Amino acid sequence: SKGAPSLVYAAGQENSEKIARQISDGYNDADCSEINDLVEFVGEHIHKDYILRQTLKKRVGFHYGNMPSLLRKAIESAFDRGQLSYLVSTS
Repeated sequence: SKGAPSLVYAAGQENSEKIARQISDGYNDADCSEINDLVEFVGEHIHKDYILRQTLKKRVGFHYGNMPSLLRKAIESAFDRGQLSYLVSTS
């Protein structure tokens, strides 16, 4: 991607989480206050052990249709602003 954010399509919820986890394994935690705020939001409003919290710390997000729309929009916004390096999404 030569430094530009990359969108990765996955077939289904389980695959999007799995691919995001695999991508994030190759990166260190990011130091970004906006990402940290999103990680905290997920922990407080979804679940503290949700895998999205771990992938977001490494600038890798995922989303799919049955996520809360507020969370989906926040992830899309972070990707649009270049705060995420990868977004794994279902169609």
